[in-house]
Amino acid sequence: MKIFYFKRIVIVFSIFFVLSCALDSNKQAAAPSAKQPQLFYGPENSYYYFTSAQVQRIKGNLDKAVVLLRKAIALDPNSFYLQRELATVYLQNREDDKAIEVLEGILEKDPNDIRSLIIYGGLKQVRKETDVAIATYEKILSLDPEQERIYSLLGGLYMEAGDLASARAVFSRQIEKFPASYTGHFLLGRIHAKQGNF
Repeated sequence: MKIFYFKRIVIVFSIFFVLSCALDSNKQAAAPSAKQPQLFYGPENSYYYFTSAQVQRIKGNLDKAVVLLRKAIALDPNSFYLQRELATVYLQNREDDKAIEVLEGILEKDPNDIRSLIIYGGLKQVRKETDVAIATYEKILSLDPEQERIYSLLGGLYMEAGDLASARAVFSRQIEKFPASYTGHFLLGRIHAKQGNF
């Protein structure tokens, strides 16, 4: 009887021993060795950094947003959208020179990128670089005559410069393209009033 119990105890211990060895070997196989590099589980893609940048932007952490957008651009260097976002954050952070540098980089690669031209023209207008702003707005309208707001900006610049003939031509084009444009009619009326054409 004692021998029977002894055999059962030996068998049970043997089973536990085998199971523990098997579990131990699975753990060792699953654990990375010191020589193997650790896997990076973080989201290494431009969309992640872009989204993180937007969160920081909303919080007002513009410097952090710039860093994150630069990481996004490093992963997707051909994205004009990301570069325009970077330029916009620079503008929010009152770093106009850096914004211009980014926009000029885009326009060097694609001189006809309408969205970049619009931001660039607006920035040049704010900086009172009227000749560059006018040339930029003229280019935008030659590429896309559907940009209604650009007519008003361009005509306004011509008016500020005292070039009423060019302003009148721009507003006339605006009304021709957009007959219901209140702004075009109003500003054209102002030019006629200044010139005494009633």
